Amino acid sequence: MIGKRLHRSTKDKILFGVCGGLAEYLEVDSSLVRIIWAIVTLLGGSGIIAYIIAAIILPEMGKNNAEQMTIKYEPEKKVDYKKLYRSVNERMIWGVCGGIAEYFNIDVSLVRIGFVLFATSGGFGVLLYIIMAIVMPNKK
Repeated sequence: MIGKRLHRSTKDKILFGVCGGLAEYLEVDSSLVRIIWAIVTLLGGSGIIAYIIAAIILPEMGKNNAEQMTIKYEPEKKVDYKKLYRSVNERMIWGVCGGIAEYFNIDVSLVRIGFVLFATSGGFGVLLYIIMAIVMPNKK
């Protein structure tokens, strides 16, 4: 039996499926992987290069390597995990703060205060909020 393999996702992708594949491999929400990747990119700049390299070297699941990936691969039990969504109920602009508050089960005011502090100390909070609004899906 071959263990699970890291691959680019074909069903959960925005650009090339690198973050979606990493999220599937780690069994976490892809929004969290994308947010962390964006933060690493903004803070150090190496995220863009790492993403391009990963897009080149990681195989895309189900394309040209389907025969390799089906060699007695037995997926582990499906693990249910919480998903990070933009809030519908606690929404002032795009629902990012409300979604984070619902995910971590904390007061939305604390999250909003945190974003205001980040925004006033160099503008990082505004950029992070916009990235999260793009990455986080709406709750249906």
